[in-house]
Amino acid sequence: MSSVSVLTKIPNLLKELRICLPAVQFHEITSDKDDKLKSSEIIIADFDLLTPVLHNIPKTKWVQGTWAGVDKLTQYTKNKMGSGTNWIVEYARFAEILNKFGARVFGFGRKSNLDKDDKSFVKGYYTKPTLKEFLQNCDYVINVLPSTPETKGLLNGGVLQNCKDRGTVFINVGRGSIIADADLIEALDKKWLSAAILDVFNEEPLSESSLLWSMPQVKITPHVSAVSIARHIAEQFMDNYKLYTNKKTIPTTLDLRKGY
Repeated sequence: MSSVSVLTKIPNLLKELRICLPAVQFHEITSDKDDKLKSSEIIIADFDLLTPVLHNIPKTKWVQGTWAGVDKLTQYTKNKMGSGTNWIVEYARFAEILNKFGARVFGFGRKSNLDKDDKSFVKGYYTKPTLKEFLQNCDYVINVLPSTPETKGLLNGGVLQNCKDRGTVFINVGRGSIIADADLIEALDKKWLSAAILDVFNEEPLSESSLLWSMPQVKITPHVSAVSIARHIAEQFMDNYKLYTNKKTIPTTLDLRKGY
């Protein structure tokens, strides 16, 4: 019978895991000195709780994250396999939903071409060399990109001037590092953007002195676009556990070279 260590502050996660996989022994880790953690092959963890003990889990082969974003993990590890849950429900499936409502959806990413399954509802696809053209064609720009060396500062340096003819609305639910606060404020002041809806920032919580608080065209939410739900995490772990025990590839495996 398998045993899995669980290191989390998410309420009811242990209960939901036991419902999904009653044959698996789940061990709740309440201290980083717990010997069970050191000997674990599989760990489910909040990455901020895991990073302080990464140096002391030599037998671990798989870590299942409990929330979106792997920034905490990539700062500390270079050679562990990880799988992260991503529950930005209203946003992560937004492209397909917007298409059903009649919107023309464009995509932006690092791949040279979209995967075959992604093409049905995406009317145009752009990469970094065509970023300006991408921005010129968008009424809304919704950022869900992770924070990687390729995405940090991607919208810095006045590049949002390319939005001025459309008065684009910028929605950021990915990572704040995509644009410096000063550059975002400039884009709003100069009306390159007509509005901004912001869930993430370079520094969180956002400083009380930030001009973004007082700008009427800015709506701020408290980093809630990726709330982790215990049942969802347990169900994803169950699916991944079946793949893992059958020696199959887990599709959400973290590539540390890419940062996502």
